[in-house]
Amino acid sequence: MARKILVLLIATATLVMATHEIKAADAQQRPTSDYMLDDGISGFALYSGNGYRSWVEEKDKIASFEDLEQRVSRLPQGTKLYWTPYRRDGSGRPILFSEGSYERFARLCRERGIDLVLPDQSSKVEVSKGTVQASHVSVMKDGKPVNVDVRQEEVSIGLPNGSTSTADVILLREPKSGLFWWRFQGLSPGQHLTKPALYGDYVVYISAGKVFGFTFAQPSLWIRESGQHYSGLDQGEAAVLDEIKSKVGEIQVRSGGAYFGDRSVNLGRTLASDFLHLRNSASPFPQARIRSVSRSNGTWHLILDGPNKDTAEAVLSDDYQIISTTYFPLNSLPDKD
Repeated sequence: MARKILVLLIATATLVMATHEIKAADAQQRPTSDYMLDDGISGFALYSGNGYRSWVEEKDKIASFEDLEQRVSRLPQGTKLYWTPYRRDGSGRPILFSEGSYERFARLCRERGIDLVLPDQSSKVEVSKGTVQASHVSVMKDGKPVNVDVRQEEVSIGLPNGSTSTADVILLREPKSGLFWWRFQGLSPGQHLTKPALYGDYVVYISAGKVFGFTFAQPSLWIRESGQHYSGLDQGEAAVLDEIKSKVGEIQVRSGGAYFGDRSVNLGRTLASDFLHLRNSASPFPQARIRSVSRSNGTWHLILDGPNKDTAEAVLSDDYQIISTTYFPLNSLPDKD
């Protein structure tokens, strides 16, 4: 009887060892892939792929930190797990479901052979060589022209999934006050800078210790304001590149775009369709453009030229609420005092 029990135990142990070996071999042969850890506004999610999604399936949503640990534990060794944290603590450490959980999660990834890739490891944001254009232009400051320094450059952005995006970045600084303003415009693959510095579609106005940039992209007026000060364009550029680097996850999700605090006002709901659209044409182009911007008694006054050579005036409050819009047929715009 003892001999039979011993034989049975040896056979069982052999079977267990063989099973473990098969599982290990299977894990080694199983192909690895990239995974994305998404902590956008809808909560946490984990899914395969080399880029963030604009929407997340229910099955990919993470209910808790423990749920995340269980799912990551099942990923094959060698998997690259990309994560662009939306929240960080005061020291810059990423925050998962609660402060302090990142260290535990990073340790789990190391123990399981998962390559956790954060922006600081994979993202490189730099100015592309030979793309810098510098100039001096005149803008209005409280109703009077002043000269400002402008730099336009193409920026290369390394994304968490290993690909590269490019953007058209404009920097502006008033030498006298040190006031600094900038804007970001993602470029399509293969697209490069073509517009002269500053005057792409922006009209800039300086007032009340801030720089305001206005542009119209039908049907919305877009406003970007800045009260930043820097001792030079180089110092401002360094800060801009750091801010772009902090948004690489969003740039990847939005296919080159990102939100940097711009405001928008829907002028299309108050401007007549006859003004906004070229008559007898189905094309959306050309679009209305801003001719001038002024500020008086806490209100903004914008003059727009339409595609039919007519004009409109938009009056906005200090916080960009529409006060009025007025349409002027061809050559009927009254003179301003």
